[in-house]
Amino acid sequence: MCEGVKYLHDSGYYHYDIAPKNIFCLKSNSDVFIVGDLGLASRHDKLPDEIFVVGSRDWMPQKARDLLNTTINKEDYKKLQPSWDVYGLAKTIESVLTRGSKDKEPSWVRDIKLELQNILSNPEKYSVDS
Repeated sequence: MCEGVKYLHDSGYYHYDIAPKNIFCLKSNSDVFIVGDLGLASRHDKLPDEIFVVGSRDWMPQKARDLLNTTINKEDYKKLQPSWDVYGLAKTIESVLTRGSKDKEPSWVRDIKLELQNILSNPEKYSVDS
């Protein structure tokens, strides 16, 4: 998942709707995932002057959530990235790791979940490279 988002960013695109519903497993029992549904993805150098903010509310950082269903200028929209994609990615990974019994949770899962909480509380500090 991280490699897919990094590829998008390296190609000049931001996804704007990273959520479990937009991550696809290549085949059953595979560890290959594809970042899909690029309907909201955009290049920052090709944005219209004004953008209506949409996306999956539960997978958006608070700054984006506060602007949901409003129209903002492209410069303000650009400022929402890369933290919007980082937040959606961290939240998606967290949702995968929190499924199942916490009694049998390995210590590495707890460590990753703690780091994800750090990312979710302040996504502006992170990029897909970190």
